Amino acid sequence: MPPPLPENFKDVKAAERGYTKYLYRRCLVHYHYVTSTAECNALHYLAFNDPLHALRGRLFEQASAPWESKSFDLQIVLIKAMERWEELVGGGVGRGQVGGGDYE
Repeated sequence: MPPPLPENFKDVKAAERGYTKYLYRRCLVHYHYVTSTAECNALHYLAFNDPLHALRGRLFEQASAPWESKSFDLQIVLIKAMERWEELVGGGVGRGQVGGGDYE
């Protein structure tokens, strides 16, 4: 079911109506992307709906960004990865077993 317009859309001031339409169009495009992906590319749809999809994406994004000064965003995503480590690696590798060292 496509997203509805906000209930108060008719009451939104003309100056704000353009931005409200913009947000609605973004939601509508996302809705059509997801439904089309589910229909045409089931494997991608399953990967996209993986609960760890966002965490993996943030890990790759932060790890590939330039590491200048304090990398708080990278530190945060690494902590979140450690908290969900078993789910992230599928239970095959425990923390501290990477590279043969004990890191816990």
